[in-house]
Amino acid sequence: MLELFEERTRSRIMAYSLGDKAIDQPSPRMHLAAQSAAIDAARSSWQRAIDDLEATAQQGEPSLAQRAHARLTAANAVRSSRVIVGDLLAAAGASIYNINSPMQRYQRDVEVLKGHAVFDWDRTTELAGRVMLDLELGLTDMV
Repeated sequence: MLELFEERTRSRIMAYSLGDKAIDQPSPRMHLAAQSAAIDAARSSWQRAIDDLEATAQQGEPSLAQRAHARLTAANAVRSSRVIVGDLLAAAGASIYNINSPMQRYQRDVEVLKGHAVFDWDRTTELAGRVMLDLELGLTDMV
């Protein structure tokens, strides 16, 4: 998505302008840089959770707290992705919503992901909070 936004910024002529180029405007550059940083943060957080699980798995079974944290981190990556994609789409202009645009497809994909039970933010944060507070899990709680 970030690469597509960058390509669009390089080639886009702003609508209702006298030929102004997006690349010459500060806003697209700011969105590109801000969302690049957000992607790096989400990726780093997710990679840390994976590394922790892998290190523990070599010694034995990951703890409930580690599993809950990994699920929380995964749900947060999807949540962050929604914000990132939404911001880039808002800055890219209305024509990216054309059915043939890969950018709008990324938005649909991340919206579908957020609907999956594992990535449901409310459910995942409630579950992780239970684990953090050493509260008993329900019969249907899967971590």
